[in-house]
Amino acid sequence: LNDADTDSVNVTYNWYVHNVSITVLNMHMTNKMYSANRNTTFDFSGYNNYGVITDARYNTTGKIGGAYWFSGINNNNIRMPLSTSLNMMNTTGNLTLEAWVWADGVGTTAGVDQHIVSKHGLSGSTGYALIIDGGVPSMWIGPDQSSKAGIASITPGRWYHLVGVWNGTSCMIYVNGTNYGGSTSCVSLP
Repeated sequence: LNDADTDSVNVTYNWYVHNVSITVLNMHMTNKMYSANRNTTFDFSGYNNYGVITDARYNTTGKIGGAYWFSGINNNNIRMPLSTSLNMMNTTGNLTLEAWVWADGVGTTAGVDQHIVSKHGLSGSTGYALIIDGGVPSMWIGPDQSSKAGIASITPGRWYHLVGVWNGTSCMIYVNGTNYGGSTSCVSLP
């Protein structure tokens, strides 16, 4: 999509119910252009959950626009602020986590998580995450990472659209639009 001057245009959508955004974090990895500070990412949700970038490298060859590359060492991440808007499990009971992911490599050991999106609380508090665990896209919900779902392995060197959905009672994992987590309750980990 281009404007009248043939400049490339990215369209950003946000969803509202009764004039309140239902998207609490809407972060495009093409957003380097929206931040004067090259160490932060922009949140289009309206909740100002801007992220601080630590040791992640930006490149322009993402699935849709740019992308950030995380080496998996030196604790590189994009850290969000402590915000009540991100405490989804305390408000609605429903949660969707979504990301386009390219994995240069995936671990094959179960229990060795590669976090894509996660919110951790103090011990005993409710958290959530969309992760790759032993090569398997997974979602966990609950205190101390006690529940998860996911069964489809991914292959390094390809783009994947990963979506984790929690509807208050069940976890579902979608990989490129296919539901691999089913609609049964999340499986309790040992």
